[in-house]
Amino acid sequence: MISSAETRIPHESQPKVLREAARSWRKNAQRFGTICIFWLVLAIPKVWAGLVPSDVVVVVNGDSIDSRTLANFYISLRNIPAANVVVLD
Repeated sequence: MISSAETRIPHESQPKVLREAARSWRKNAQRFGTICIFWLVLAIPKVWAGLVPSDVVVVVNGDSIDSRTLANFYISLRNIPAANVVVLD
């Protein structure tokens, strides 16, 4: 039985193309990891912060009593500014 250590090609004896491909892959993987960490650091505070009332827009059907009633309830519950309410007729 041949062990896996005996079947491996030593790093120095690998063709140059394979060594360069492996080096390139590692470099790209490191870049990708760095970019992912960078975006996570930027995005996490926004996710933790959540939406504030000034980030929400409420669209109301002006012809529907039910829509107006529900919108008024939601606006008062979430303290949505009047400037963020759009009434469609």
